[in-house]
Amino acid sequence: MRNVYLSFLGTNRYLRCIYTHPDILDPRPTRYVQEATLRLYDSSRNRCSAEDVAYFFLTEEARHCNWEQGEDPENQEPCEGLESRVRTLGGTYEMRTIDIPKGENEEELWKIFDCVFGVIEEEDRITFDVTHAFRSIPMFALVILAYARALKRVHIEHVYYGAFETLGTLSQAKAKPLEQRKAPIFDLTSFVYLLDWTVAVDRFLKAGDPSSIAALTQNKILPRLRAAKGKDPAARDLRHISQRLEEFGANLSTCRSMRIGPVARDLARTLDRLQAADVVKPFEPLLDLLKKDLDRFDGQDVVRDGMQATKWCLEHNLIQQGYTILQETVLTHFLCKAGEQGPYRRDIRETAGQAFKIARSKLEPREWKPPACDYPELVKEMVQEISKNSGIQAIMDKLSAKRNDLNHAGTTEDSIRDASQFGRELRTLVGEVEKALFEKN
Repeated sequence: MRNVYLSFLGTNRYLRCIYTHPDILDPRPTRYVQEATLRLYDSSRNRCSAEDVAYFFLTEEARHCNWEQGEDPENQEPCEGLESRVRTLGGTYEMRTIDIPKGENEEELWKIFDCVFGVIEEEDRITFDVTHAFRSIPMFALVILAYARALKRVHIEHVYYGAFETLGTLSQAKAKPLEQRKAPIFDLTSFVYLLDWTVAVDRFLKAGDPSSIAALTQNKILPRLRAAKGKDPAARDLRHISQRLEEFGANLSTCRSMRIGPVARDLARTLDRLQAADVVKPFEPLLDLLKKDLDRFDGQDVVRDGMQATKWCLEHNLIQQGYTILQETVLTHFLCKAGEQGPYRRDIRETAGQAFKIARSKLEPREWKPPACDYPELVKEMVQEISKNSGIQAIMDKLSAKRNDLNHAGTTEDSIRDASQFGRELRTLVGEVEKALFEKN
């Protein structure tokens, strides 16, 4: 993988100043912020490659004004251009220039986009200096990075911005002695990763997939945990969230109905603690959305949590899981009514299913088959509760039919042809089950 440096060069006559950054131990006066950010780039290349390269994107005017030679704005005398200054750094990377248009219309903006994207290769490790990007190019930088990460799986090491404007206007900066012209270099990389969090949270809220959030959380906490040797409570909470999110997603996708609610409540409590920590301050609004989506779960009432899990599945297009969890939640409800609390032995769950058949057909005890015949008192209690609820039998019949159709992958003669019908009918059944279980009892 290459270490790649990207930078635009503008056309202004740049005033000498001292760009500062915590990782620059001996900041030096320079007209070009690229001298400072190249030093940062060079020092951060932990895995140097013979293919490492620094790209400079130049308009024709920028090439003439600042690349080939410069002009000192204090005395209007010619001075070294950036090309000469870069060579004096002695970096062990190749230096290349790329001609770009001015970006004065949409067509030229797309050409700039193509020029930058075209130099990026698969899995490059990218450092991007956006200081002298002009007009809309700072926005382009973020878009290009996001695009390249998706299509070429690049790694964003750093995005730098040299904040010369902290010195005031040009005339105010000129009035200061050179040793007082200190301008900070900001690392904007966290803003790039804020986009990742935005996409990851959106993916979780819309599709119910927590894997991206879990991965991002894990990437953020590992360096912090190593530095703190496991003693950083916020980092531990982040690690806990990462693990619990993966568990929550796995519980939903594999219909672990007894675990969904408790894991969700534990997640919500951990998110409460984390919002007081500075480790994720920029991401608080996103995590708040995540917490609100998890607050629906009680963590204590397995039946109501089962209903919420079914709704979650419906909202996130986990239709087959929704049917499974809904039907099993109905069985759990009647087992609880009969005094049985989960987790349940397999024969108890089978008995619950048989109780519906016994109630429907009004079978005598001598007609009961195993394992129902082994639990006569439980069956009697369940049949009594089922019989009180006139609509639940029809609901369970519909659930069984749809669930069988899904489990048999639509291979039977009477299978549903329109797949979208499953979602519509699940929504209706959720309402019917809620009315049957909670409005009558």
